[in-house]
Amino acid sequence: MSFLVAFAVALFLIFLSRKKNFGHDYISGDQKFHINPTPRTGGIAILLGFMISIFFGKHEVINSFLIPSIILMTASVYEDVYSSVKPIYRLFFIFLSVISLVLINSLEIKSFGVSFLDYYLSTPIPNFIFTILTLSMLINAFNIIDGFNGLLSGFSIIILASIAYLSFSLGEALVYDLSVTLLLAVIGFFILNFPYGKIFLGDSGAYFLGMIIGFLLITISRNPEVSTWFALAVVIYPVYEIFFSIVRKKLFFNSPATQPDSFHLHMLVHKNLINCKLFNNKIFCNSFTSIIIWILSLFSIIPSLLWYDNSLVLFIVCLIFMVIYTVLYLKLLAMERK
Repeated sequence: MSFLVAFAVALFLIFLSRKKNFGHDYISGDQKFHINPTPRTGGIAILLGFMISIFFGKHEVINSFLIPSIILMTASVYEDVYSSVKPIYRLFFIFLSVISLVLINSLEIKSFGVSFLDYYLSTPIPNFIFTILTLSMLINAFNIIDGFNGLLSGFSIIILASIAYLSFSLGEALVYDLSVTLLLAVIGFFILNFPYGKIFLGDSGAYFLGMIIGFLLITISRNPEVSTWFALAVVIYPVYEIFFSIVRKKLFFNSPATQPDSFHLHMLVHKNLINCKLFNNKIFCNSFTSIIIWILSLFSIIPSLLWYDNSLVLFIVCLIFMVIYTVLYLKLLAMERK
């Protein structure tokens, strides 16, 4: 059901955009790589696909997400439609939604196997703060990597498929059901987003995916067989992207950390690693960028599934990925500056 609902709603939003200019994302700006005005309201389709399916399939679970989703979507949908919500207000609504999600579901991040960190996580208030900050960071990280047709939605499909596989293997029925439901909703959107980019996720879609995937990762990490490092390793790409972006803006560009620019990794890949003349089509050049990033993300996701219970190996996986990312970024930046 989630697939059909998300697909139908996405089609309606595309129609509404063309007839009424509803939620158009225009083509000017540092982070714009599409060639036609496109609706950026795809998050609504995924939200409705997910929530309606839960309502009819697992009615009792909907209370876990209803209030946090309403809070999160309030500012983000308005931003997608009118592009007039200041970042500080969006951040406020993110924190508010995450706080409600954590409180309603009693979420907490368990031991990392690092003594000084585990000491603070063992007490309620520091754990509460750490969990809120972690989820909020992941939500923003998902939004940062949403730059090309299918990039974030395809990445989310890979992550959700990984969570579904692991939860099925471990007998985590709730996580499995929720991950498959969201996976199908994302696929319903994805086939209209990739490769032709008929509709975009927008802030609402990126935020919603970040919040629910974060919830699923924390929940499956409660299983004693799963290391907390698994949750970090599978999303190390967007997490490292957000930290690296803050550092490189200060070191390389001397610009504010919150200032949007056109020097994220996926943008450098598009401009310097892909020869768009080979495609003779800007849309396919745009979409091929996403494929490169998906392949890069597999360098951490596949080992995470193989060694989901080994904290040391997962820690090393994170380090190796960060090295690969950094080396690739510096080489692409050097090409950009030639």
